Amino acid sequence: MLILTITAGVMDEKGVMEDDTEMQVVGILILGSILLAVIGSVLGVVSCFQKDKKKVLGIIGLTLNALTVLGGIILMMI
Repeated sequence: MLILTITAGVMDEKGVMEDDTEMQVVGILILGSILLAVIGSVLGVVSCFQKDKKKVLGIIGLTLNALTVLGGIILMMI
């Protein structure tokens, strides 16, 4: 998502408008990465509640995906 955000910033500086196809593709990819992070967060929560598995990887996945979702939301608000 960071690479996509930087790409969108560079495209904006070059004069690409929001209604251009390239910028729309970057926007869709950013939204898709946020959706994947939400799915990863749900899977992290599920992993934390399993009794037979180690919870360390579930907690790490949940933390990283939650930070990705929050970062995406903050970037959209800026």
